[in-house]
Amino acid sequence: MPRRSAASASRIDSAVHGEVLAVEPGRHFAHSWSWDGGDPVDRTVVSWTVEPVGRGGSRIVLEHGGWGDGDDALRDDHLGYWESYLEDLAALLAG
Repeated sequence: MPRRSAASASRIDSAVHGEVLAVEPGRHFAHSWSWDGGDPVDRTVVSWTVEPVGRGGSRIVLEHGGWGDGDDALRDDHLGYWESYLEDLAALLAG
């Protein structure tokens, strides 16, 4: 179920579309990101990278880039989503 902040309540029940742009198994994954029905020029790129940490640990680094000029509020809104998703992922992986 998609989660939305109050700042983007209009996006509730929206779908995100994308294409796989890069895959390095066990290390890196990147995909495009655009809202269903959104302007194609607003397409951004989400990149996930797994980095080794310490003795057998890993860190997941997420970057969401490609924002246009004047997209600061939209970018900041997405930052809130990603922080929440990554907290959920960390809890899931911690078992």
